Amino acid sequence: MVTLTVGTTMMASCSKDNSDEPEQKMVNGTDVNPRNVFPLGLPKKISEIVLTLNEKGQLVQFAEPKSNDRATFEYKDVALGSTQAPQVILTETDEPDKHVYELYLNQDGFVTHAKETHYRNDHIAGKATWDFAYNADNQLKDVKCSADKKHIVLEYQNGNVVKTTTTAAGKPTEVTTITYATASIRPIENKTGVMLFGATLDADFDNLEAAYYAGLLGKPSKNLPLQSEKSGNKATSKWTLDSNGNPTALDHSFSNSSERFSTTFTW
Repeated sequence: MVTLTVGTTMMASCSKDNSDEPEQKMVNGTDVNPRNVFPLGLPKKISEIVLTLNEKGQLVQFAEPKSNDRATFEYKDVALGSTQAPQVILTETDEPDKHVYELYLNQDGFVTHAKETHYRNDHIAGKATWDFAYNADNQLKDVKCSADKKHIVLEYQNGNVVKTTTTAAGKPTEVTTITYATASIRPIENKTGVMLFGATLDADFDNLEAAYYAGLLGKPSKNLPLQSEKSGNKATSKWTLDSNGNPTALDHSFSNSSERFSTTFTW
């Protein structure tokens, strides 16, 4: 499965362009512009995952070389805000499984509703719906999935996610708090727009996280997360920055485990 979860298998990165471009006025699905979320442009790679763009600068494929696991995006000539047809089709392939998401965008170009069809060996294995909501700053604040009645709430302070709460049928509530400064480290500006929802915020919405890198899941946090805590287990995110202050690597470790994950970013 193509995933942005920080780990030893698949990871991601970004590319840079210092031009200051005004936000593009979007009208329909074919006008989606990731630069509205990533001011310096999309990454070229996140670890071994290559981000492939079309001539308009839109993300069309998210995959490791020589791997059959991939995510692809197809942009439709459908008016933003329309609920009659999806503006974008996201297909996540991980043989023998395939997940097809029909993405319905609001007038700002962000997903508010998704219809998921899960195929296994080309036969329908399941269906689900997803709903997304955003705050006044167009940052993702609420995710709901029909399959397991999962509900993720993201709470913000000063432009940053400081708490995530996840509930699901038959499972205990999970609460994670996130901090952006320590006694020795000042807040790090998120200049590029990088977000790793599952890995650093414990906001896990499965294959759909790839849609963030297509510019479809709202605006980024103001700063890069440094620490988190869930049920007494603390995690530390150590970022490596280049001379321009852009992240080139992330090392993620846990206080109650020897487990650690790392991701690199290529700009």
